[in-house]
Amino acid sequence: MQKSKVDETKIRSLAKTTISKGIEILVDTVVITIFTSLGIPPVVIAISIEGFCFCNHFIIERLFNRIQWGRRIKYG
Repeated sequence: MQKSKVDETKIRSLAKTTISKGIEILVDTVVITIFTSLGIPPVVIAISIEGFCFCNHFIIERLFNRIQWGRRIKYG
């Protein structure tokens, strides 16, 4: 029996990374601007941003699991 493996192309990985990082940069900029203007401590800003980045990464991965583009099946 042949084993199959689903592999991801480099362009798919690049697309996922670009989308994820683009969203993170945009949100980071907005959060930092708003939080600093409100006088919120830097540690709270850092924790908030890391929490968002964690959620963003999870959501992007789950969404891309539903998209077949850029996947290939390898046999053997």
